[in-house]
Amino acid sequence: MLSRKETTQIKGFAVILLVMHHSLAFIKRQPNGYHLKPLISLQINGLSFFEQLGHFGKICVPLFLFLGGYGLFASKFKKEGGEVSILHGFSKTTVRLFTSLWKVFVFFIPIGLLFFHAPGAYCEEEYIYQAFSDRSAYAFFSNFFSWSTTYNGEWWFFKYYLFCVFLGYVFLELFKRKKNFYTEIFAVIVWSILVGHIFPFIRAHIGTQEFLGNPLFDQLFAYNTETYWNSSMLFMGIVFAKYNVFTTWKNLLKERMFLEKKLLSLLGMVSVFILRIIVLKYGLDLILVPLFAFCVIVFLEDFKWLVRCFGFIGKHSTNIWLVHTFYCYYFITTAKIVYATRNAFFSLLTLMVMCILTSMFLEFFWKCAGKGYNYIRIKASTASLEKNEADAPQKPE
Repeated sequence: MLSRKETTQIKGFAVILLVMHHSLAFIKRQPNGYHLKPLISLQINGLSFFEQLGHFGKICVPLFLFLGGYGLFASKFKKEGGEVSILHGFSKTTVRLFTSLWKVFVFFIPIGLLFFHAPGAYCEEEYIYQAFSDRSAYAFFSNFFSWSTTYNGEWWFFKYYLFCVFLGYVFLELFKRKKNFYTEIFAVIVWSILVGHIFPFIRAHIGTQEFLGNPLFDQLFAYNTETYWNSSMLFMGIVFAKYNVFTTWKNLLKERMFLEKKLLSLLGMVSVFILRIIVLKYGLDLILVPLFAFCVIVFLEDFKWLVRCFGFIGKHSTNIWLVHTFYCYYFITTAKIVYATRNAFFSLLTLMVMCILTSMFLEFFWKCAGKGYNYIRIKASTASLEKNEADAPQKPE
């Protein structure tokens, strides 16, 4: 099974792909007059190379779901006999994710509502420059509890992920006593066909209009081929962790020389790019995403500085996911800084630096806040105890 350090490294790689996806792939969301210039003339399917690189970055979504399933299995069975119930495990995950969301929300949303509620039409996408135009209490609390995502459209993944995690716990329960790799792989493939083709057909053709817009219905009856892998990718992560598939794959490379392993891993990542962008789109993510994750680990190992770098970024991946689009889309001031050079590489680098520094500040702030709260609580408890002792009647000698 992959170690926590290795999964953190993959998260670091995945979150860079995420930032690359949002900063490079959507020209209409970039501020007017600050659109990125193509660095090279190469075009793929009518788009510049860097735009396609940005679109490839969307592989981060199934990659995060795969890692979520991997971690879900590891956390549920981290100790022998230490299984947790669906309700208990899902509740812990929900509290942890909402805590991470709110730690960012209380800083960034007030800034947006105060300073960016009427910035004017600075880009071609209306929902970007009108994100903070609704300053009603309903909008605030519906975003606070993630029922809607009008303040940051890219926070859609939050509800998706929670829904998939719940289904992941159900999957674990269904196959708790069955230990057959091929049976579970077959079940994942069948589920992916259901949510990718059968359910959308039902949605489109069998009187479901009254359910349109219902979040739970939308998650289950996925309505486009880009989102079909939502829960099936998480199930695949569970299966790979349960049967230690990556260890088996690593053993196949054990006798290979250092250079061979690095070249094979690079070839694997390039192949995934070609297959996913040019040939197959999203059709084989159940195979391509685990392969891509494995290639990342094989390439990074033995390079200590890369391991430390991606491990560090991976530790900040949740905060980076939550804050990066504020900087490149929703806050016009920072968006102009990100795209000031109009150079794809420097824009990506600028955005990553801003996000990492912000994440470090948030971690420091909430750590200090936690220490301050504990100090006040202990002092108040001590003072109350001393007062009770002072008020207690003295026993006669």
